[in-house]
Amino acid sequence: METIKIERRTKTNSNANARLRKGGYLPASVYGKGMETESVSIKMEEFRKILNKLGRNAVLSLEIPSEEPITVMIKEIQNAPLGREFLHVDFQKISLTEEVVADVGIKVIGIEVLDANKLILVRQIDVISVKAYPQDIPESIEIDVSKMEVGDTLYIRDIKLPSGVVIEDDPEHGIVSVSEPRVREAADEGDSVMDNESQEEA
Repeated sequence: METIKIERRTKTNSNANARLRKGGYLPASVYGKGMETESVSIKMEEFRKILNKLGRNAVLSLEIPSEEPITVMIKEIQNAPLGREFLHVDFQKISLTEEVVADVGIKVIGIEVLDANKLILVRQIDVISVKAYPQDIPESIEIDVSKMEVGDTLYIRDIKLPSGVVIEDDPEHGIVSVSEPRVREAADEGDSVMDNESQEEA
């Protein structure tokens, strides 16, 4: 479990938060069962490295001066409207013996096969909601689309999950589907119209 050192912050207005970010710190909040919400800050670069290394569903240990470490997960990250700058992060206190619900990103593999066949992959959702013990929640879920054909749809029910992980979303909801390029469809329609006109003239 990765450990992050954090510091309490007493000023929480927008100006104070802006000064923190300018100084290389990210404003954050910690909340959860059995504790009051605490306003804290974390080094921006340290948070970015941990996020890149472990992902959004990692289980972390927060170290606050003069207190016992708190086991948490990232609940929400606020980003600037333009760009990749972090504005704020929420940490939720968790127990490793209690299940939690989290959003897991969908990673698509095999799309190069569809590209080679000039087919279009239509994505309907990018994440699914799952329930599991914190340490069992995957960072992402892979789906292979290499064998899909025109008209095929992959549903949530088709996903194979690790043991102990349960889907919270509607299993009948589509994830991705495959279609032909619209240009090809338009060309086919144009050919059909020309054929009909030729037959009428004849």
